[in-house]
This record gives sequence, C-alpha cells and structure tokens, in this order.
Amino acid sequence: MAKTYPQVGEVIELTLNGDDPKNVPLGMVRDFGYYSDGWKHKGKTVTGTQTRRFMLVKVGYQSNLAEARKALETAHGPTPEGQWLQAFRAEYPTPDGNGPVGIADSAWAGPRGYADFPFVGSNGRPRFGWPGRGLREAWRWLVPAPVGK
Repeated sequence: MAKTYPQVGEVIELTLNGDDPKNVPLGMVRDFGYYSDGWKHKGKTVTGTQTRRFMLVKVGYQSNLAEARKALETAHGPTPEGQWLQAFRAEYPTPDGNGPVGIADSAWAGPRGYADFPFVGSNGRPRFGWPGRGLREAWRWLVPAPVGK
C-alpha cells in the first residue's frame, strides 16, 4: 500500500538523487508534463544522492510567494531546493486531497520568462505555480526539519 502524505509537523526523511534525469531542474519540467523548450533554472541545484529531514508546515493565507517564503524562512530557515519535491513525490505517491504541497523556490522560468515554483496539487498532479498569485490556507510547504527533532 502506497504511503499517503505525512501530517503537518511530522518529521520525515527524504533521499534525492539529484543526478537522475527526472530530478534535474529541467528534467522536472518534462516530468511534470510541460514542453521543456524555453524553460530556464536559475537557482541552486542538488547534485549526487543526498538525504535530508523535512516536514510539512502551513503559514496561512499569503498574498504571493514572496510573503509565503518570508514567513517560511523566518520560522523554519532557508528554503530547500525545489528538486526535493521529486523526492517527496517518490516517497509519498498517494495524495491526501487536503491541499497542495509546494516548495517556495521560484528558480524556474517558463518560456515567457516568468518565475515559477514547484508544487503538487491536491490531486497529486505536479505543476509549476506563478509566484504572484494568492496562496490559500490549505497550502502546505516542505521545509527543513529543525535540528534535533
């Protein structure tokens, strides 16, 4: 039986092979079902196989990604690389339908040049979101777990 999403605040361990073609930033674009022509990635990249601890958190309604990222970083530290969403999807393939799960890393730019961030919709479909839109209370964010927890 496939694991469903962890509870908010539950510490989880994820392993990511950053060199796997579907996990490299532009490989994620293809894996999410977008045409990769014209996409760019301008952020930090995970390489090699790494294991880290994370948890899902909520920060309530935010009017855009910049506000969400500020709230997340104030409470939980630096934003992880968006590639970690691939490790989350691999470990938890069955969505719970309780809202999207995202990483506040707007390092991707689509063909029109707009910044985008990776998330998994309530239905489990991976997507890139526009950071200028409002983010409802249902959003959950993958953040680093506190040290020692």
